[in-house]
Amino acid sequence: MSSGRLTRLRMSSILDVPLAVGLALLAVCDCRAVDVTFTVSSNTDDADEISSGTVYVTDGSSFFSSTRMGFRFQNVTIPAGATITSATLEVFSNSNGTTSFSVDILAQDADSPATFSTTAYDLTTRPITTAQTLWSTGSVSYTVGQSIVSPNFASSIQEVIDRSGWASGNSLVVMTTANSGDKGIFKRSGSTTYAPQLHISYTVPTVYYVRPDGSNSNSGTGSDAANAWASVVHAATQSLSPGDTVYVMAGSYVGE
Repeated sequence: MSSGRLTRLRMSSILDVPLAVGLALLAVCDCRAVDVTFTVSSNTDDADEISSGTVYVTDGSSFFSSTRMGFRFQNVTIPAGATITSATLEVFSNSNGTTSFSVDILAQDADSPATFSTTAYDLTTRPITTAQTLWSTGSVSYTVGQSIVSPNFASSIQEVIDRSGWASGNSLVVMTTANSGDKGIFKRSGSTTYAPQLHISYTVPTVYYVRPDGSNSNSGTGSDAANAWASVVHAATQSLSPGDTVYVMAGSYVGE
């Protein structure tokens, strides 16, 4: 069984079909999330800001010791209502050497944020998500171009996707806030090959309906008789995904 959220069976009346209900609750197959990757695609879409408020854009490198780093991803094609199961930021070392760093990773709390500018404090004046995730490394020996991947910070991305103004195709900004240590990484302006990437896995829940005058040959995705299924048992045998919901409409279900 998938480790995702169990399918919920919502009932608008009390039905004497405990076996069918049990089957529907367990009708979550080994379904997979949608995996997408977005890459910083403009030289003004990654920046870092130091304690004086100076913002560096298009200078080739960012540093984890900066008060805040920002990474903007355009055309993020994640639909509203999606459940984010995983989100990681991948950046790339710009030098050889051994070092460590500790930052918090989060997102800008905005529907579709603008690109970065050299305006003082451009990054630290942007609203941020409540959810933050610690990203801390021990001492690591790096080489030029080596991949550096963050821990899962899905909760921050979920906050953005859950905004009422979010729509597929919006821009999304990931940011880090420095705690200690340092490490240099490539900006897109320093290397298009090593431009930062955002990796996201998500699921999109679907709502299904069962009603006595429906038909099991229907899609099940509408609440009217022309689209709803007719049988709870039929619903229980379908390949549903984590987070999907099955509504059982009021009525008499014979033979369930």
